[in-house]
Amino acid sequence: MTYGNSMVYLIKRFKIRKYYDYQQHRYQTFEAIGKLIAMGMHVKIVDAKDEDITRCTLLKVLGIRSSEIELVKIVKLVRETFKGRTSE
Repeated sequence: MTYGNSMVYLIKRFKIRKYYDYQQHRYQTFEAIGKLIAMGMHVKIVDAKDEDITRCTLLKVLGIRSSEIELVKIVKLVRETFKGRTSE
């Protein structure tokens, strides 16, 4: 999956509340998702019905790992990801 010229990490949250990374073929923790974002990766997180839950998941990542993730990178990514979707 691509976002502009960048690769997008597709992560799916299942009913068992585990987050599966389709690129690395394994489950990810909030910490691992935060590290992907801190490295500048574009992440899209969907639920079992393929509905986009990126925003609420990023907020959870911020709440749990805010001391280890550069807030500026998170904010920039969220702005890029949701540009034009502020009315949703």
